[in-house]
This record gives sequence, C-alpha cells and structure tokens, in this order.
Amino acid sequence: MLRALRKSTTYIMVSLLTLGLIFSSDLSERAYAASESVSVDLSQSLGAPTYRGTGFLYGLNQDGSAPIGGLLSDLKPKLFRGGGASLSGGGWAVGGYSGYLPRFNEVRDQYNRANALGAKYQILVSDIWGSFAGLNPEVFPGDNGDWTYWNQFLTQLVQDKIANNMTNARYDIWNEPDGAYFWDRTSTQYFEMWKRGVQLIRSLDPNAVIVGPSYGGFNANQLSSWLDYAKSNNVLPNILDWHFSADPVADVQTAQSLLTAKSITQIQGFTIGEYIWSQEQNSGYTAWYLARLEKSGVLGANHAIWDHCCSSGLLDDTLTTSSEKKGQWWTYKAYADMTGTIVNTSPSAHIDGVASKDASKASALILLGNKGGQTGDIDVNINRLDTASYLIGSNGKAHVVVSLINNIDPVAAPVVTQSFDATVVNNSIKLIIPWNYALDAYTISITPSTGTQSSNVYEAENAALSGGAKVMTDHTGYSGTAFVAGYEAQGASTQFTVQMSAAGSYNVNLRYGNGSGTMRTLSIYVNGSKIQQTSLAATSDWDTWATKTETISLQAGSNTIAYKYDPGDNGLVNLDKITINSTSVPDVAAIPGKIEAENYNYMWGVQTETTSDTGGGLNVGWIDNGDWMDYAVNVLSTSAYTVSLRVASGISGGQLQVRDGAGSVLSMVSIPNTGGWQTWTTVTSNVSLPAGNQILRLYAATGGFNVNWMSLATSAGPLSLVYQAENNTILSGGARVMTDHANYFGSGFVAGYELQGASTKFTVNVPSQGLRNVALRYANGSGTQRTVSIYVNGVKIRQTALPQLASWDAWGTKTESLNLLAGNNTIEYKYDTGDNGLINLDQITIS
Repeated sequence: MLRALRKSTTYIMVSLLTLGLIFSSDLSERAYAASESVSVDLSQSLGAPTYRGTGFLYGLNQDGSAPIGGLLSDLKPKLFRGGGASLSGGGWAVGGYSGYLPRFNEVRDQYNRANALGAKYQILVSDIWGSFAGLNPEVFPGDNGDWTYWNQFLTQLVQDKIANNMTNARYDIWNEPDGAYFWDRTSTQYFEMWKRGVQLIRSLDPNAVIVGPSYGGFNANQLSSWLDYAKSNNVLPNILDWHFSADPVADVQTAQSLLTAKSITQIQGFTIGEYIWSQEQNSGYTAWYLARLEKSGVLGANHAIWDHCCSSGLLDDTLTTSSEKKGQWWTYKAYADMTGTIVNTSPSAHIDGVASKDASKASALILLGNKGGQTGDIDVNINRLDTASYLIGSNGKAHVVVSLINNIDPVAAPVVTQSFDATVVNNSIKLIIPWNYALDAYTISITPSTGTQSSNVYEAENAALSGGAKVMTDHTGYSGTAFVAGYEAQGASTQFTVQMSAAGSYNVNLRYGNGSGTMRTLSIYVNGSKIQQTSLAATSDWDTWATKTETISLQAGSNTIAYKYDPGDNGLVNLDKITINSTSVPDVAAIPGKIEAENYNYMWGVQTETTSDTGGGLNVGWIDNGDWMDYAVNVLSTSAYTVSLRVASGISGGQLQVRDGAGSVLSMVSIPNTGGWQTWTTVTSNVSLPAGNQILRLYAATGGFNVNWMSLATSAGPLSLVYQAENNTILSGGARVMTDHANYFGSGFVAGYELQGASTKFTVNVPSQGLRNVALRYANGSGTQRTVSIYVNGVKIRQTALPQLASWDAWGTKTESLNLLAGNNTIEYKYDTGDNGLINLDQITIS
C-alpha cells in the first residue's frame, strides 16, 4: 500500500494518566515528585461567582444574533465591547452620518443581545468615529484646532444611545491611544480630545458611565501621569480601563495604590478591555487567566479578537468558523458552571484555578489553568472538607472526576481522565494531575460517593465469548446481571475489550468462582498475545467469589484481555468481572531509555499496525508531512543524548525532526529507503535535554516512513540546550508574547521592551557549575544599537549591547559567557535604567 494514504486525519489525545492517585501517607513515596502544587481551601468562602472574566471584544455578529442560543448563554457573559469596525463606510470621520449609522446600528443590536443576557456593553466610540487597527482616517478630533466635527459626532452618538434606551452601555472613548496604531496625533491633542469628550458626554448624558484610558498595556508610570491630568481637569472616568495585563492581580493592586496615593475616590472599579495575546489563545492559559481575573476583583474583562474580526459571531474564535466548540469555549463553560460560593485557591508558579462549592447541589468544581510551559505532575490538595461535609458519602469517601479540556479544534466535550472514590484523610483529598501538554486545562468535580463505581469495571457477561463459554445465573453472589461459565473444555474463552487513555502497567483484578476444591489455571492473552498462565485458588463453594490480581501492560486506546482454557490449563472456573484498579500508574518514559513509538501521549495523523521487526508488537505508520507524535518523558539528568530511531521506508527522502515541547527543533535525521515498509534499520542523531518531566515530539518534516521505537542514551557530545522566550519564562514589566514578525523559532517571540522594567526570565538547568556560552537570539530593527541588562540568579552581571539588524524580521545572535551553578538557574534580560531597550527576544541556547 502507499504509505502516504491513511484511513483518517484526526487529532487523537491520550492522557498520560487514566485513573486517580490517592495518598493517605507521605507524598514522598511517589515514583517521582510533582513539579508544582496547588491547594483549594473549602473553608475560605469568597462570595458568589461573578463570571467577571467572561467578556468578548467583537464576539457577536452584526445584528447580535450569533452565536445562537446556548453557545452564548451557557457561558454567562458579563461584558461585551464593540463599535462596528468591520463595516464599510469608514465611520463618521470618513462618511459622516452615512458612515456612522451602520456602525451605530450594529452597536445597538449587539447591546440588545448583551442586555438581554444581563451583560454590560462598552461602546468603542473611536471605532464608530472610524479609527481602527491602523486604518486611521485622515481626520482626527481636533485637527487644526477644529473640534466641531468631534462635537457633532458625540452629540449624535449620545442622543442615539439615549433614544434607544441603552442604559447599560458605557462610553469607551478611545481605544489604545498610546500608540500610532489607533491615535495618529500628538499626546497633547489626545488629552484635549479626552477632556472635551468627557465634558460633552456628561453634559448630554448625566448618567453616563465613561471608561478609559484603555491603554494598550499596563504601565504604572504612564497611568499615573494620565490620572494626574484627568484629576486636575475634572475628567476622571467612572471606570479605569487598560488592556493586556500580564497578571491582573498585580496590576489591579498597583492601580488601586495609585488611586489611594492620589486621593482619587470617585472611580468605581476597573475593567480590562482586552486580554489574551494571539499565542495565548489556548485552553490552559485561558483558564489560568480566568483564575487571575477572578482573584483581581475587576468589574469585567474582554477576550481579545485576533482573527475573523469583527462581525463573525465566533466569540473571538472560541468557536470554529462552523460554530463548533473549541477547547477555549469549554474552558469558559467550566467557569460558567461555578455555582454556590467561590472558595480560595492557592496557586503554584504556573498553575492557578477557580473553585466553587455548592451545598444545594452537594458538589464542588475546580477549573485549573496553566500560565504556560509547565508540564509534569501537578499535586492538587483539596482541604477542609469538614466545612463541606455534603461532599462526603456515608462510606467516608468523595467521588472525584478529573476531566481534560483539550486545546484542539473542535472539542466535542472534555475527556474524563480520572474517576474514583477518594478516601478523605484529615479532612483532605490529595490527587495528581499529570499535565502533559501545557496548552490544556483541567476540571475537577467532587460529589459524595455513593459506594458504587463502574467506570473501570467490565462484566464478563458483556464480553466476547467463544469455545463453549456461556452466560449463566445458576449461582448467587455475582455482580451485574450474570456470570460466565462453560470452562469445562479446552478452547473456552472470555475476551474483554477495555479502553486505556495511556500506555502503562495496570492492576487487572479478575473476580472468579472456583468450587472445584482444587487450584485451577487459565491462560491470559493481551491484544492477541499470550502473556502468562494464572492460578486461581479454590473457593469454599460455587456461590463464593474471590479476586486474583495481575499486573498487565496495556497500550493506549483499545485493548483486549482474554481468559482462555489452553493446553496445559485445567479450567473449570466461573468468571464474574474484571476491575482495572484506580491506583495503577501508567508509564512515563525514563530517559535514558527506550520508548515504543505506538506509546505516544498525543499524535496527529498517524496510525499503528503490527510490525515484523524484532520483538513484534506495533509500529507507527501512515506518516505524512506534518504528522507528529508526542511522548511524555522524565529526563534523569541534564546531558547530551544519542537518539536511536528504528525506522523503515519504501521510498527515499523522509526527514524526521526531534522537537521539544516548545516546538524547538533539537535534531533532524534523514530516513533512507530501507527496501520496504517492514525492512528495518536504525538511524541516530544527537540532542541535548534538561533534567525533568517534559515532552519530546517526533515531527515528520517530510513523511513516508514507519517508526518502531526510539531510544536515548547519554553521550559525551557537547551540550546545547535551547530555551524559547515564549515558553516557561516569567514575563513582566510589559514584556509579552507576539507573532507579528517573521522567522522566529518556536511558537512566538517576546516583545514589549518599549519601557523600562520589561523583563524575560528564563529558568535553565545545567549539569555542573562553570562558565557557559549563552547565545541570545534577538531582533533589533530600530536602526541603532540597543542595550539591556543581564541578571543571573537575581544578580545583575552586565549590560549587553545588541547591534542593529536589517529589519524586525531579521534575527541575530549575541553570545555571553555566564557563570552558572549546577542544577537550576535563572537568566534574565531586563530593560534597566541606563538601557535603551526596544528589542525582541526569540530564544537562548546554552552550550
């Protein structure tokens, strides 16, 4: 067959851990330590859910009718923002009243939909005027000292708002006036526009709620100066607004401190007019940001729009173009499902969440998100169940369901990855979430245990029977509706089909009856291969049942487990059911070590088949250009490694990349024509890996080959570790992830170095102390040399000079020799006093 043809192209996610892990003893007894830990305190009630984070910039279609029904209402939105920007006519500035009217009508219709849902609406006054996303009009308010046109426009807008009873609409006077993208005039003219605009609106609409300044980012110095002007001219807004907080909690605290220091008391609260950059549009980051918004106390916030602006009705691309639900939509749905009262969640460095408890529903719900880049085991501690005793069943247990919100398009529903009854110890439940993909989010629901659980139970009477095995009910004590007998003669077989979300070793418990008076034996087959003979001790009679546990390796996805009466067995048993224990720990591949290709955790586009290679089993095939497999690994030590890949191909030209979880290419190997799709050879390459839990991706740059396994062994080769600026870094002071220039590596780069304080802090790991070459890949299209300061482990080392490059799409490298400690270190590039900043950062390479 042609390997370029495959049966389907679907995204399949396999969670690393299917079943729950509950510990009543010291957590240090785990096979490996959790990377981070979060806690939920059910005793700290913080009030009713506000859903303050559910808002959308241009999330509705032109007349407000889309998204339809529950696609919108199920999310319980609280805020919308728009101004008809996508419509022709150019707004008031270009087309006068004719350009204005379609935009106002869109605002009116969208307001009516929002108001019916109990949400507020921020009218983007500047968009109705005609200033939008770099498409600036030729006329701005106050050009040549003439304010007539601006006054006429505002008068018309206010009169139309009042005439249409838009009492819950707010005036958001000018979008992001701190850059030429939206305000292409002087700051002096802007401040005059603001002053005149506030005064006129309030004179015409005494109940007006005005929002501003709607700056494009949070900068305390900039905001302080703005507040000074607005206070001295008596034109403070009702609501203080800015965009794209790196952390809403910190920025709200800073903003409140500014108001207190300036004795400003009339501002009613804060909104974040836009949040989430384009590269942050994923389930994990959205959930993390919602948690931070909930903690911040803002009045509301709007998800930003990056594609399909501005009347598509796709809720800022949380829906597909055919209005199917994406992972982000399900994240908002989980947030909307919070009822009762919010309780306190204590975050880790990268993981935060929102949690609620509801006595009327006897339930609790937790939504957990990922700030970015964090993978590995996450401890979740749910404490003080004594203050929510309705969560504990009569058996002293709580039922816990962990669901994964995949960051894929579309998502039919979250995937249950753990379901178990948890014993409550010292009023607490402890569990582990193996967070294998940082872009995903998780929910945890807790209800009282009912004492029954069937999600991991497979009844024998529902299995595939052959060779004389038959369903019977002539003995008592069985579970389900019957049991399987008929093991009097060789060939009798009961074959169970079970679903596993990850490859690993599991405890499989067979409940059986053996009233024969002697030990009986059967053979166990897994996925068609005989793995062992099992011995089943006698029970007191045929109405008495016992359990025999085997540790069995199962692959991800569908498996068959058969109990068969083979030659050499003596049969004569009855089978009731098998139970797959919730305490089994699936495999996380240890590096150095070998990984079977079919034991991926995520994949795109590939399929598996039986292999004729030595050792048998399965191989991965049907690999086309762009297909990939992700593997969760635990690298034991930072080192250079030799990667051996077992491959086969009937054609030439295959190219296989080894990538890290951030998308960095660690190595590339060419796949030769081996003479056939089951003619195997081993190719090798070299990579450098930091210690710890992480994702390795096999990516087909050019497809047309099969993979059976890969192994990694330490080597004496040179160490070269790559860390992407957009992943697993701490950004502050305005530094942010962007994608608006070309030729970066990974999934984005870090910009935002326009103002002092911008910082990107990498956490790196090296095997030994000493000087290391640290190469920064940067862009500098400013036309002159730029400087930033370098900090290592919190201590400023030096200022580095970064020469100018041809453009912002060109990237250069600046290498520094830095003294690093053995183990973890931080390397920070910061715009300090004495620097001139204005650079973009792509990655660092340590060698």
